[in-house]
Amino acid sequence: MKTKTGVVNKLKSNRAFWIICVLFLAIQYFLCIHYGMKRDYLFCDEVYSYGLANSNEYTFLHPGENDEPLDNWVSGSYFSDYMNYCDEAFNYKAAYVNQERDVHPPLYYMLLHTVCRFFKEAGYSAIPGIVLNLIILAFVDIVLMYVAANLLESRWRGLAATVLWGISSVGISNCMLIRMYLLQTFEVLLFVAAHIYILKHKKKMTVPYFIMLAFTVFLGGLTHYYFYFFVAGLGLCVCIYLLSVKRVKEMFAYGFSLVAGLVCAIAVFPATIAHIFGYRGDYATKNLTGFSTRKFISYIGYVNKAYFAGLLPVILLIVIALIIVYIVSKFVIIHISLKREEHSIRYSVDVNRIDVNGKYTGTLSANALLFAAVVIADAILAFVGIQGSELVNARYIYSALPVFAIFMVWGMAKLLAVVAPVNYNVIIGVVCLILCAGSIKVNGVDWQYVTYPERKEAVEQMAGKDCIIVCHGDGKWNNIYAGINAFSVMDRCRYVYEDDLGELSDLTADCGDELYMAVINDPRFDKTEIQKDIKKIRKTTKYKNVEKTYDYAGIKIFRMTTK
Repeated sequence: MKTKTGVVNKLKSNRAFWIICVLFLAIQYFLCIHYGMKRDYLFCDEVYSYGLANSNEYTFLHPGENDEPLDNWVSGSYFSDYMNYCDEAFNYKAAYVNQERDVHPPLYYMLLHTVCRFFKEAGYSAIPGIVLNLIILAFVDIVLMYVAANLLESRWRGLAATVLWGISSVGISNCMLIRMYLLQTFEVLLFVAAHIYILKHKKKMTVPYFIMLAFTVFLGGLTHYYFYFFVAGLGLCVCIYLLSVKRVKEMFAYGFSLVAGLVCAIAVFPATIAHIFGYRGDYATKNLTGFSTRKFISYIGYVNKAYFAGLLPVILLIVIALIIVYIVSKFVIIHISLKREEHSIRYSVDVNRIDVNGKYTGTLSANALLFAAVVIADAILAFVGIQGSELVNARYIYSALPVFAIFMVWGMAKLLAVVAPVNYNVIIGVVCLILCAGSIKVNGVDWQYVTYPERKEAVEQMAGKDCIIVCHGDGKWNNIYAGINAFSVMDRCRYVYEDDLGELSDLTADCGDELYMAVINDPRFDKTEIQKDIKKIRKTTKYKNVEKTYDYAGIKIFRMTTK
């Protein structure tokens, strides 16, 4: 009878587990589609993503790299065609060649090119990129669930960690960004999953496991170079362990598998070497030798809002209190009893000291050691993302945050077991759901550009007009990509260096009584500098009346008329 009851309870538990999994996926995909459909504006790097994935003619559009609009008027389609899928069949050469000239590996861009094949003429749209991310997201969920369930030794806690990442501001934001970071997130988790699989099935290296590890390194290396730091961190920990237990042959076999993955990635994409030792690699390396307190404070602030709903100080106080309770419980047993009387409550406290003298022994399981190694490697990945990158932006730590969710659930399990030893899995689930809802409420979802719809009417009014795009001619990057939403609807556009505005009268001789002037997103074009440029245009051209009609993401556009 007990056996039958146990089987029934197990079936009920399985059914509940899979129902919750399906419910989680439904909520996650609903949120991603909801926020994805609201996206009308693309971050400049997302414009790059489409252009580098699809453009056969130009790798870049900014002056200095591409001077055609500097020498001649170009149509608005010049900008939209850069983003569009223009081939009759799949053409992965475009993504490969463009990435040789850029600073990232090509795998993500090839996948984006594949999806864009089904959204021809999409132009300025987030839909192809979001569709690709929704596909990748399914694989992230599966691998994260596998990794978390095994590292936490509980499928329920594994599900809690997956939920904590998947429907929080962190997970939804990662899915919204049309860049390689969600794919990198998948590959970080896949590399960990390969280690778990080997540990579970056969604790020694064989040829299939050698290939498995090499393949995961190969994929990650063709997506983002920061992935190699995670490989190095986890690989070093594993090698130290194998060496400490005198499994030297396996250590070498394991190390060679990682090196084989690196060599294969370089063989497929030799530009890797130039990228790593080029300008981007140089400044990342220099940054890693220092420590920026400002950067770390900024990222802690982001994690506080996007994971902890702004409650991190409160949560830290609770954690400290639970740690104190845990430590005290190891030395004394405290029993509190209450008895209600007519007008008062009588209480008694029994305190018994625990005899702690003696010899204590224990073991650290292979699973626990692997978990510790994964956390160390993840900390290295986060450090590189924070310190190595030139800008402060959450996307640089996106791939490190799922493992952090696993660590958070592990911490909750350890501490809640002190005060609720029976049903703490339920408490963990409730806490994770509260944090997810709170994170979206407090932090929102990144990459939404919620105020852009207010500018769409201004962009529509520019359609079919001529526009000069004022750039600086100092040889540095001109961010024209932040304004492609507007430039692509113009009839004609032309780049003009600020120092050449005195010649604008000749360049605009065939323009009508109305002309738009765009100033690129660059700090040097402050209000004073722009006013000087407008004054010069009024003096040297027929356009005397100037009004600002658009100001978004650093791009400022002015309508100029003769009357």
